[in-house]
Amino acid sequence: MGLYARHEANYQVGCYAPTEVNESGQQQYEPVCPEDHLIFGDGAAQWVMAIFALVATGVSWRALVLIRRTFIETERTAEAAVEANKIARETTTRQLRAYVGVRRVDVVTFGIGQNTRIEAVFVNAGQTPAKRVKLSFLTIGVRSLAGAKFPIGKFRSEDWRVGYIEIGPGETYTAACTGAIPLDEEAKWMFTNKKYFIIVGALLRYEDVFGKRHRLIMRGNLSFFPDGRPFIDASAMNNRSD
Repeated sequence: MGLYARHEANYQVGCYAPTEVNESGQQQYEPVCPEDHLIFGDGAAQWVMAIFALVATGVSWRALVLIRRTFIETERTAEAAVEANKIARETTTRQLRAYVGVRRVDVVTFGIGQNTRIEAVFVNAGQTPAKRVKLSFLTIGVRSLAGAKFPIGKFRSEDWRVGYIEIGPGETYTAACTGAIPLDEEAKWMFTNKKYFIIVGALLRYEDVFGKRHRLIMRGNLSFFPDGRPFIDASAMNNRSD
């Protein structure tokens, strides 16, 4: 039967000497200390722990870097989503908003003894109504087209012929301007021989259903075909809208 007895002399506390009792008497072996079973001593263990601590620190820093990158990518994704939503809203607005333009301008009446009448047809080509439409449609006489400017933006309050109407999607609105006095021979000769000109102009303002304001500017002049029929010269028409 094997016994372990504490060895008390010449060895540090914690060491013991194994003994064995046999027929010949008690036999004692070399003392055994707990550290004898360690591959490394305390110094080696501390180095191992330090290495593991350094590895753990490196892993922690790597994790922090990855987390930061994740936050950056998340922020970029959020910004991209906001930009995509903004573009989607703008696209939807452009697709659905009202678009008012000039479909045509006609000379309805032009003859001796008649008051010259010119009509402009405006159309809403958008998918939603044009609201609070305010329109001024006028004609002025000039002796030369060179440098002649229609007084857009300088209309007086009484020059606004139409105020605050609504033009639905696909609908048209016709505005007319009629001369104050009948046309006589002399005036017709001056018009047909380009001695005198009539400039036609319109300023139209409106709001879309999204509350944004827009305007349309139209400008043209009275001219004649070779057979003498009058028309509004489209080449000189300035039709701008926003």
